[in-house]
Amino acid sequence: MRETNEIEIFFRNLGPCDIPCARLPGMFPSIFKDENIQVDCERGWRALLLNLLLILKKNNSPLKITRIMEHYAILEIWYEGEDDFGEQVIHLAELASGHICTMCGKPGRMVDLEGWYVVLCGNAECHPYPR
Repeated sequence: MRETNEIEIFFRNLGPCDIPCARLPGMFPSIFKDENIQVDCERGWRALLLNLLLILKKNNSPLKITRIMEHYAILEIWYEGEDDFGEQVIHLAELASGHICTMCGKPGRMVDLEGWYVVLCGNAECHPYPR
């Protein structure tokens, strides 16, 4: 059984990450199916995604990620292969994304912006429209 603190990293106040999404497949070639995989998420979720990839790599997960994107205000990760631990960690990251501001990485909540759902914190700079 793996230590709990290995997973707790998802629930920390991660903050933004400046690593471009397009670089992630090249940084983790053992995790992505190929280097041309689409990775599309805002800056606030990149630290969550980076930590997910580090955990999968550390545990030698055989999963191969085929696509990552935001879908209905949640990080959605497609993958091939089977690995119970890896699948649980991916599911946890997807669930955690629903509580992390997509813009800054701080705790947030899902909001409806004229039919477009996003996760935002209370910070005015993260809100795309004037209130």
